[in-house]
Amino acid sequence: MRENNLLIGQKPIFAPLRKPFLVVRQLVSLLLFILILIPHFSEAQRWKRYRHEVWGGLGGTNFMGELGGGKQEAQDLFMDFDVKSSRYVIAGGYRYKMNEIFSAKGGLAYAQIYGSDRFAGDIYRQSRNLTFRSPVVELTGQGEVFFIR
Repeated sequence: MRENNLLIGQKPIFAPLRKPFLVVRQLVSLLLFILILIPHFSEAQRWKRYRHEVWGGLGGTNFMGELGGGKQEAQDLFMDFDVKSSRYVIAGGYRYKMNEIFSAKGGLAYAQIYGSDRFAGDIYRQSRNLTFRSPVVELTGQGEVFFIR
């Protein structure tokens, strides 16, 4: 009677290698999967795929000057902030990447600025009863240089 030296406790020592063709096929499949994904995640030529960009944004404006003001007498900077006079900003634009380092960017923004003594807490400002509203249109053009890729 012949005894198998590769068995310990009735289990083969090299159990995963019982089907070497299956293991090799899985390794080759994994290697091909990795080789296909590496170019997708590489940064070498990414700027060519994202050469054209469109951007947009929303924001707010507030006038801090002679008109309006907070609930007390006139004070400096943000102590005289009037939330009720806040208005909106809408912006959008386009960026074109000429190469990996240089790009050109243009944008257009529209905003409303508003100020009124009606919301002021100071009685002297309220008695003036001055109000203004002004549209702001901003057209921008910029050149950009990217030093770090």
